Amino acid sequence: GGASVDSLVDAFDGASSEVATVAPGTVPLPAAAPDLSEREVAILRLLAAGRANKGIAKDLGLSPNTVKWYLKGLFEKLHANGRAQAVSRAKDAGLL
Repeated sequence: GGASVDSLVDAFDGASSEVATVAPGTVPLPAAAPDLSEREVAILRLLAAGRANKGIAKDLGLSPNTVKWYLKGLFEKLHANGRAQAVSRAKDAGLL
């Protein structure tokens, strides 16, 4: 047998006051700014300047796939869901 809806609601009602409120789709940055390599910072600066992956690749002498690989790592380190959020979080962390 499964749990009744009422018992599930009761279980969640007790826990709701203990849950930290975070805006939907956001994850707080770690207390310390992430360690970024010189290459990651260079890519982040070009990203902040609005450059596309192909432009970043050309500027840094990399392949577009290598830029994508670096961006994926940057997004993970910054807990970002995309380019704009990565730039915003990098600025908040004093990296830009």
